[in-house]
This record gives sequence, C-alpha cells and structure tokens, in this order.
Amino acid sequence: MAPPRKDPNASKVDLHVTYVPMSAPVNFVDHRTICYTAANSVHFWDLENNSTSSFPTPTYAITKMCSNEEKGLIAFCEGGAHPQVYVFSVNPYKLLFTLADLAELELADMAFSSCGSRLYALSRATSKKLTVFSMKTGQLLPGCEIQLPLRFDKVCVYPGHKDHLAVVRSST
Repeated sequence: MAPPRKDPNASKVDLHVTYVPMSAPVNFVDHRTICYTAANSVHFWDLENNSTSSFPTPTYAITKMCSNEEKGLIAFCEGGAHPQVYVFSVNPYKLLFTLADLAELELADMAFSSCGSRLYALSRATSKKLTVFSMKTGQLLPGCEIQLPLRFDKVCVYPGHKDHLAVVRSST
C-alpha cells in the first residue's frame, strides 16, 4: 500500500544557504542555530537573526564534531596523532573539558547521548575501542573503555536510552 500523498504546497520549508567546506561537520546546537567548522574555527549561524559568530580553537584542524541541543554542548576533535577532544558549552561559549588519550590517530566518530550526560568516542586506527565519558565530570566512566573486535566507523546512540547504542562498520 502506498503512503498517503500530501499536497507539496501544504508544507512550508524554511531554506537557508551557506557555504562551508564539503568535509566540514555541521550540527544544530539549538532549534535555530547551526554550528559548523572551517579550518580551526567553530562558527555559529543564528537562522532567526541571520547572524553569525565564531571562535578560534587551539587546534590546527577539526575532523569530527557533535552537538547536544538539550544541554547546549558541542564537542570537536582535532586532527593529527593523539587527538584531543574539546567539549564546550554553547551559551556562553566556554571550555568545559579537554579529553585526551582517546586514539593514536584520528577518531572515527563521536556522539552525545540525547540527554547530554555522556559523550561516546569511537577509535579505529591502532586501537579499536569505544570510550564513554561523563559530561558532568569530564572523566571516563568506570568500565567504559571497551575494546572492539573490529574497526567500526560510526556510533549511534538510541535517543530513548543512553545505554543502548550501535556501532556500524562500513568498510572491510
């Protein structure tokens, strides 16, 4: 059975356009603000006011980024060997934590739990592991440095429960 058809004119689509590097991570940090990276800076675009702001970071380049709308958090990972992850609050822009020793090379992926209490980091280079950090303390949660049998590329946290997640392997 085909899904019901909806008149295309019955929906309103709000279209906004900006130009960022193709590989740049892009995330919503609240219902009307988009966060993206370019080189070593994090940029915010407020769609309601059509205004932008940015802040430079202590990194040479940013390879991964994730956000949590509920807690107003962003985390980004620097490129290169032994990358660090920086966790900021969005309002006000403030560094909360710097997480180290996550990977020998670039992180494969990062994700926040939907409630914003945890940050999951997936490494796949030399060590293949999933690490889980508390966003209350910035510390690794006990027993949450999990060695994985294979290289995985993506971590997806179930929105209904922070203890349910999937790791996805897209390469051989």
